[in-house]
Order: sequence, then C-alpha cells, then structure tokens
Amino acid sequence: MTDPIPQEVIHFNFPRGLYLFDARPIWTAIRNAGLPDSIGKQFGPTAVALVNRSILMDRALQKLDHALKELYALPELLQMADVVDGKAVEEKQYNVLLYTDAVLFEFRSYLDLIANFANGVLTAAGKAPGKSQTLSTARSITLLDKKGELIRHNYLLYLSDQLGLQTHWYEFLNSGRHHFTHQGAPDCVLEVKGGATGSFEAIITKTNIIDFSTADPDDYFRISELQQIVNGVLRWAPAVQNYIQHQIFPRQLPAVSQSATDAP
Repeated sequence: MTDPIPQEVIHFNFPRGLYLFDARPIWTAIRNAGLPDSIGKQFGPTAVALVNRSILMDRALQKLDHALKELYALPELLQMADVVDGKAVEEKQYNVLLYTDAVLFEFRSYLDLIANFANGVLTAAGKAPGKSQTLSTARSITLLDKKGELIRHNYLLYLSDQLGLQTHWYEFLNSGRHHFTHQGAPDCVLEVKGGATGSFEAIITKTNIIDFSTADPDDYFRISELQQIVNGVLRWAPAVQNYIQHQIFPRQLPAVSQSATDAP
C-alpha cells in the first residue's frame, strides 16, 4: 500500500540573488535568436537544480570550515601524541570526513548538471558540437557514447578547452570523487605544522598511510588543496554560461582571466 498523496504542504521561496551559473541571460539569448521558448521550458528544471546545487556547495564548504575549526581546537591534540582517540575526537574527525566527502560530491555533481544543461540547450538550439573532437593538446575525445548519451567527463574537458581554461582543478576533483565513490572512503590524519604552538592541517587519505615518506602522493591530499577546486569552479561556471550565450546569439565574448596562481 502506497502512502496517500500529500493534501497540504508548505513551500519555500526560491532563493534570489546573484547565481554562479545564471540561466536567465541564456533564455534572453534564445529569444533574441528567434528560437522557441520551449527550450527554456524543457531545461528550466535543470537551471533551478543548478541554483540549488550551488547553494548546497556553499553550505558544504561552510560546514567543512566549521568542522575543521572544531577538530583543530580539540585539547587532546595539545598532548602531541602520535595517536589520539575518544568520543569527542571521533565525532570531530568524522565531521571533517563527512563534509569533505560532501564538498567533493556537490562540486562534481554541479559540473555534471552544467554539462547536461549546456549539451541539452546547445543541441536544442542546433549548436551542438560534433561527436568527436580534438582538443588543443591534440588529444581526441568522444562526446557521445554508442547509445548517443553524453559522456559528461569528456564534455567538461571539451568546454574547458573551448574556453582556454586549465583543468588541473577538475582532474583533482574528479579523481577524488571517483575514488571515494567507487573505491574507498576518506580517512584523515593531522599534520603538525606549528610544533608546540599546536598548528595543524588535516590530510585526507585514500588508504591507510603509516609512513608518508614512502607514500604515493596520489594517495592523499591536504585539505587546503580543495581551494583549487573552489577557484576553478568560480571561474569556469560563469565562463561556460557566457559561452552558451555566445553560441546561441553571437556577440563579443568576454575574456576569461587566468591568474598566475592557476598553474598546478
């Protein structure tokens, strides 16, 4: 027996403000190009999902920052022991792991949504790229599988190449999210950086590491390295939005800046 249909519900207002990826100018470009409004209706739900996902990304980052501050403030850490334990330690440790996993999930999901949106809108507008593409690195990629389904990973690389943007941040994100989804779960240790002053940084590990001097660098990352993902998405998402607009209704495309700190 299924649950009865809800008879009365309370809705929440849709968040207003500046969006990281804003579909509204794309709807304007569609109208200016004389394309049917049905495109906006078809992909409007994905545009709404992008706004919601971007808010979840921000919340995950806030939660992770708070969890890290609580972890670093544990009095047990001032003992400078090789191993610490206890209920309080365990709670703060797993909060950091939970929100690290959430950050990787939310950011990677956000990119998949943008790939679906961009491909869907451009295809509906008759502006889809060919199935096979050669990147500026001379690497050949296929954007659609044998069933005609979008290969989102390759499409994200293609969009980045079209925009002339580096992808080291995306490859870092994709690798971490893929590992923690399909191959393992995150764990962490604390790097002591301030000696007796008690300055720490969480290191997220993909496997049990006893000796970091012999560990594979791909098996761990410092929590501060997540900043490159944030910086990458902050540049990439608005650039893709402008790219879609330009493909639908050509105009001068603003240059995408790349700071010197973008190098891997």
